[in-house]
Amino acid sequence: MIEQYSTDETIYTDTGTQFDSKKILYVVMGVVLLVLVMSALFILSSPPEKDEICGNSICESMETCKTCVKDCSCKISQICEKGKCIEKAAQKEVCGNGVCETGESESSCCEDCLCMSEDVSCNHETHKCESKIKYGDGICDVSENCWDHPKDCKCDDGEFCSIDEKVCVKPVCGNSKCEQYENQQNCCNDCKCILPGEYCNEVSNKCEIKSMELSDEDAVKYANDYFEDKGMYAENIEVTGISGYNDEPVKMVKVQVSEGYVLYVGVTESGEIIDMQTT
Repeated sequence: MIEQYSTDETIYTDTGTQFDSKKILYVVMGVVLLVLVMSALFILSSPPEKDEICGNSICESMETCKTCVKDCSCKISQICEKGKCIEKAAQKEVCGNGVCETGESESSCCEDCLCMSEDVSCNHETHKCESKIKYGDGICDVSENCWDHPKDCKCDDGEFCSIDEKVCVKPVCGNSKCEQYENQQNCCNDCKCILPGEYCNEVSNKCEIKSMELSDEDAVKYANDYFEDKGMYAENIEVTGISGYNDEPVKMVKVQVSEGYVLYVGVTESGEIIDMQTT
């Protein structure tokens, strides 16, 4: 066993070895200081934990499009749903959530996409913006007309609906248009005569056959002579009226011959026979 004793700042052992207490203190303090320095260097060399800052234009691990839209914004074709960017096409629209989403419109979800006109209202059954005016209710509303809504906007007697103006108008004889309710018997100025021998009587506005001085008796005589020359016997001959042939008036004669056939001929003012069976 080694016994120690000291005098002042020197420590002696029973073997005679001496130790300087100050030197020992300095050594201990040096070791402690070295440990502190090494610890500090280790801490400084380790990457520091940095706080995530919203707004630094970096979408960091704990940030999402929901918590920090400045850093984690979605593309134009995407939307943020539950913190994730998804394509709009994959989103399921919810009619009635108060948001007019992509794919919704006035005709598919008027609850979200409000009706923009005062003349329409939202039908909550069909989810469409529909006109307040009901076609077929018998009432001609301001926005209805006789052409597009004939059930509600009916024209009075003697009137017709103009396709150009879409209003009820009366025909005007003399405007060179053969309009509804006009014909060859009430406005030949507009509705031209079409039958041969007819002309437009501008006083009566009727298409008429030119008058003939040839009497019915003479017409029957000419017709009878015509058939006798052909060796045919006319059992019955009668004048049925005046017609036209090559813009010339002719009297129409009905002839029943012996064989039982009925033939028609026209007799001109000069007595010429027109065989209507061959013309």
